[in-house]
Amino acid sequence: MIKLILTLSILVISLNSYSIGVNKDTTINHVISHSKPYGYTTSSDIVRKGKESQRFEIRHGDCGYDKDWNDCKNDRRRIERYLKPVLSEKPEGVVWYSWSMYLPEDFEQLHPTNTTLGQVKIHGYGEPLWYINARKKGIKIRFDASKQKCRLIKFEDAIGKWTDFLMKVDYSTNEESYKSYSEIYVNGKHKDCEINEPVLTKEVLRNRNKRKTLKINFRYGIYNSYVSKWLDEHKNKDVDTKGWSHLHAESGMIVNSVTNKPWEFDWGVKLPAQVIYYDEVRVGLTRKDVDINMNAPVD
Repeated sequence: MIKLILTLSILVISLNSYSIGVNKDTTINHVISHSKPYGYTTSSDIVRKGKESQRFEIRHGDCGYDKDWNDCKNDRRRIERYLKPVLSEKPEGVVWYSWSMYLPEDFEQLHPTNTTLGQVKIHGYGEPLWYINARKKGIKIRFDASKQKCRLIKFEDAIGKWTDFLMKVDYSTNEESYKSYSEIYVNGKHKDCEINEPVLTKEVLRNRNKRKTLKINFRYGIYNSYVSKWLDEHKNKDVDTKGWSHLHAESGMIVNSVTNKPWEFDWGVKLPAQVIYYDEVRVGLTRKDVDINMNAPVD
């Protein structure tokens, strides 16, 4: 049984108050992930709590696509899952997230390629509201609207062991003085990483594709972007690439990379495989709903 509890709210706004409905009938769904059988499995060997964990693996050339997007032609690879249904109708309120993550001792962070281990996105808007990255100096979180970021744990402290993450995010769009829009704990310890600007902004709601259902979802797994940067740094063959500039439409940010089609070239090296385990993934309305220390194992 996949380890997951998802407790989500549908907010009904009435004047200055709202009521909360809870929906526990949830599923885990694919996004644009590669379809190899080893990509997503369950494991009973490396477990944080209970009987099973979720195991993700990605190898050189693993990329996927759908009718709207193609990782293979956009310098990416991924194996991600996301939770649905999600906060919808009026996605303004407090949500708590909790998950445990295990990085094997041979896990490689692939700087200057990005390795995203979790992200929250709103349907109809390309940029994440916030995301977790594995970087040279540690596991970091970044909030897109405010550009604020924090290191959650040193990379060497997260290798070969389970790390528990607990996070509160306030998706209110109204700016209030002296208000924190986030609260983060790592292995039970509070992190000095309070965000003082809205995570979900009125600008995002205004600019999103209105044809998409208004939902916020949490994605987790392994997502590598701009993989050609790592391949170019480590290649041992001459590769005739023309360069590539990727425009992020919503933010206007341009990222320069080596090529948008890295899997079509022989670099003489292969991008290292990555494996990661997740366990006790929960999303809810209160800390009590999700805190690993306040709940029995999911399975």
